[in-house]
Parts: sequence; structure tokens; C-alpha cells
Amino acid sequence: MAILTESTIRKLLRTTDLKQTKVLHLEPGTIITPSAKSYLNDITVIYRNLLEEVEGSAHETIDQIDTTKDSLKSYNRQGQEVAHNHFTLSWNIKLEKLLSTVLFGQQLSHTKKEIQLTAELDTIVTVLEDFRRLIFYENYWEKCHIDEEKFGKQFDKIKEQFSPGTFIPKYTDGEVVLMLYGLYTDVRELELYASSCFQNYLLFDDYCGLVERCRFMAEYIWSLMINRIEGNGRRE
Repeated sequence: MAILTESTIRKLLRTTDLKQTKVLHLEPGTIITPSAKSYLNDITVIYRNLLEEVEGSAHETIDQIDTTKDSLKSYNRQGQEVAHNHFTLSWNIKLEKLLSTVLFGQQLSHTKKEIQLTAELDTIVTVLEDFRRLIFYENYWEKCHIDEEKFGKQFDKIKEQFSPGTFIPKYTDGEVVLMLYGLYTDVRELELYASSCFQNYLLFDDYCGLVERCRFMAEYIWSLMINRIEGNGRRE
């Protein structure tokens, strides 16, 4: 049984469009803690069995695809035909595009002898590979070998001088910095897509995990970029 805590609702208000839509979908039986209720005064809570809806929607989509002449199909390792709905296909294309950008970044950093950055970008690859399988690890900090509390303090310090909302790198900062800036904007676009499109397709905990991990990737990449800028001797 899911539990909606104050911490969770604050994250949703900060990282999704909940403030604008004022509608929150929860699984039936979800327990809302007293402290979380104080944040829901102006928000309509709708209880929906999302898992059953997704399964029903998937069956309908597959039926529609099967009746379309140009239906999208592929084959698994056993040679069995598999149909994909447009929603899943769109998500995978976005992830594959982002993965290709990360791999290009690793190639560039390797060429520039930025060996540490090449390894650091493996963290993004790890998260994206899980995303392709719709896996959302609660212990992804540990899986990515990052101290959550330490990273949070470091990023708060970075934001004081290099806020993502106001700071823009310069072309003179070099190829590696500009690559990271492009990667950051791509991840932010993925975060927007996930927060706006997945709320009605994932279980509540998975949805929160997905949005949180997208935000983590964006902040992680931003910190990598700022570290390179400061390493080059530039400060704003």
C-alpha cells in the first residue's frame, strides 16, 4: 500500500506541473499523512487503478496497431513478433537519442583526455538503460556510487553562483563544456516529457521515481559542467 508523505508531495509540486493542473492521481488505498494533507487544500485527488487502465489501454492500442497496414512490429530473441504502441516507441526514441548524445560526449571527453568525465558520464548511461526497461531503483544513489547528502550540499553551493535558471556558458568555455550544456538541456526536455506524459501511465511511486531521477540527471550534468568551467578559471 502506497503512502503519500509531505516530502513526496513537495517534490511533486517542485518537479511536475501539479501546481498548474491541481489534479493528483493516486492508487486506491493510498494513505495520505496528516502533514501531506496540508499541501492538498487546492488540489483535487482522484483515485484510479492505473495498472488496470494501462493494461486495458495497451490491449486497445495493440488491437488498433494490428489492424493498421503500417503497424510497428519487431522480433524478440526467440523470433516472436512483438507490437509496440506509439507511446512506448516515442519514449524509447527519446532515450536512444539521449544515449547517443552521452556516448558522443564520452568519445569527446576521451579525445580531450578527460578520463574522469568519461567515467562520470557512465552514471547517466546507467540511469538511461534502466529507463529503457522502465526500472526505477529506490537506491539509485548507491547504484551510481554517489553520496546523496554530499551531492545535495555541493549542488546547493553551485546554484548560489551558477544558477541553472540564469547562468549560460560561453563559447570560449570549450567543446566539453558546451557538450555538457547540450546534454543538460536534453535531459531537462526528457524530464518535462516524463512529468507531463507518465502521470497517467505509471504507478504513483514509479512516476515519482522517474521524475526524481530525471531531475537528478539534470543536476548531476550541470554540476559536471560547472566543475569544468571553474577548472578553466572562469567565475561569474
